Amino acid sequence: MPIILILVIFMCIQTKLIDADDENDPAVECLTTENVTASDAFEFITKNLTLAELMPNLKCYAACCLEGMNALVNNCTFQPELAKKYVTDNGLRKDLLSAYDACHNSSISSVERCECGYQIYKCVMEYMDFERN
Repeated sequence: MPIILILVIFMCIQTKLIDADDENDPAVECLTTENVTASDAFEFITKNLTLAELMPNLKCYAACCLEGMNALVNNCTFQPELAKKYVTDNGLRKDLLSAYDACHNSSISSVERCECGYQIYKCVMEYMDFERN
């Protein structure tokens, strides 16, 4: 039975439902790459940002998703224009566009790939003011 995820953009930081059998989707591919279960990714994306403190591979998952969108390069260079292109090309939430702009201007000081991806993801989620349980 296919596992349903919520694709947030981040890559992956989106709210588009996807089928976990779609191997071309960065969010699905990154599950394997970063050794993250679909249930952990779902909880992280929809409910619990702090889960990444207990499971550091979720930070790497966030970075991997951004890399899959070509929006994160050279460990910690965020390219919001490419993130916005991904959103537009894939018919995803338009409110992500302004979130990417806002987070591009925020100070992400980490040069470590996983922490950087997580900080961008966290910024986007806070900007969009998602409700967390």
